[in-house]
Amino acid sequence: MSARIGETQVYLPSFQQFCAVIDSPPDSFSRPLYLEGAVNQQRVFSPIHQPRRKKITGSHSCSKISSLRRPRHAPHEKSASKANEFVVGSKILEGTINCIIKQTSEKTDIGVIATVFNAYIADTGEKIGKCSLHLISGFSDCEDVAYQTGTVVGVIRIDSFARKRIRGVGTMLMQAAIEYGITQGAEGRIVLHAAGDALIFYRKLGMKLGFSDPQLEEAMSEEAARLASGQADPRDLLSNDARPMYLPKEAIDVWRAKIQAAPVLGHTPLS
Repeated sequence: MSARIGETQVYLPSFQQFCAVIDSPPDSFSRPLYLEGAVNQQRVFSPIHQPRRKKITGSHSCSKISSLRRPRHAPHEKSASKANEFVVGSKILEGTINCIIKQTSEKTDIGVIATVFNAYIADTGEKIGKCSLHLISGFSDCEDVAYQTGTVVGVIRIDSFARKRIRGVGTMLMQAAIEYGITQGAEGRIVLHAAGDALIFYRKLGMKLGFSDPQLEEAMSEEAARLASGQADPRDLLSNDARPMYLPKEAIDVWRAKIQAAPVLGHTPLS
């Protein structure tokens, strides 16, 4: 065991000797001690609070115990956000797999707070997908004037975690993001930067390249045909260069009709 006295740490064989060194009885601590780790196969403890006695006397006397640190194994930020998750919707995928959607919030890589929708298999609790959404004012990487500065736009990112591919997870999460975005004034406007191997997936969901690129669009059509015939692997498609994509008005109308008929967040945000 150890006592932190000034800049000195003294290792002791028992809690009683720990209390003796700092000249405080065991019951003088307002809270228990926490385990800091192990040093030379001895357990190392530090008090969470200072003893009630203001002065410490004895051979290792000092005016007070040095400032105490947080426990090394303090809960991680993501654990805290997981504790704040709450169920907002559900959907049956592939006919038999009951999936639930939980909503939370977390800080993204660019430092903004995003609304996050996590998908889980209800029976096992396995996390199978994630979609983050944060709102911006306008999107410059897009030729559609409806997305210009001054309009509310939702920026999304979809990730898959399933060990075995489950069809419909990405579509379900995108619909959740669109539904939530509608309640926040985005009116269905969704944008993202898609890697080359995800371009065809988002194209199937109705999204278009931010700026017209006939050569890339032709390549996407060819690869989509190869995928449909089973002659290609999605991971081998096109390049890994990220391209801006957006949801055009005609696709927004299709999504709004789908949301009106079968919302995934429990209730339709459309009047």
